[in-house]
Amino acid sequence: SGGREGHAPLEAQMPGVTQIGTEEICSDTGAKVSFARSKTRTWPMPPSAYAASTVPLAIAALNEALLPEAHHPQSNINMDSPNVINDQILIRINKQGESDESPTPEGVHQDGTEVSSVTLIGRRGVTRGGESRIWKLDQPAGNYSSDQFGSMKKRLSIKTPIHFSWENCLFDKALTEPWESVFFNDRLVKHEARGFDGVRPCQRDVIVNFLRKPLLDGSDTMKVGGRIVPIV
Repeated sequence: SGGREGHAPLEAQMPGVTQIGTEEICSDTGAKVSFARSKTRTWPMPPSAYAASTVPLAIAALNEALLPEAHHPQSNINMDSPNVINDQILIRINKQGESDESPTPEGVHQDGTEVSSVTLIGRRGVTRGGESRIWKLDQPAGNYSSDQFGSMKKRLSIKTPIHFSWENCLFDKALTEPWESVFFNDRLVKHEARGFDGVRPCQRDVIVNFLRKPLLDGSDTMKVGGRIVPIV
């Protein structure tokens, strides 16, 4: 959705778009799965049942109430725009075997947004893991291995980054109940979601919300009178 700050949200009826800087997220080194995450990425549309419900606009209104008076400058963002983008992305992670499925294979990162939130839809068969962790900006981006603090492995799987410190962890809790949520200012902290396991196949479903000003390159769009127009 999109709209002017202080006004009722408008439904864009278009896919969510992310554009994250290379310094904020790992695409290869430090990531469990290599993928170009810092490019402009278009996400799948949510199911029609979700889009037709009251949930998207309700979540948009709640998230807008958490926006600061002044957004933090970002080089790829139109800071002069009166509009705010609220991308809502539904994500399901399935754990079926011994492979290391993870909600955030990129590890500790930022989203290129102003405010982000994660809302749990539900978990099925999960008995351990899946912690949401919030970190100070001093924490290096990427994955890490540890024999403490929620590790689920008997051997180290990836080299821990230089300057990694558990003292940088501000929040460590698994979302377990439907609609349980965590909200944070993405400009002030980093975050991740840890891997999980349980009675396989097990899964974790969440709604991820990203709030920010429009992208400078016009990648944010909405439908108006049957036409697709950029949000600037």
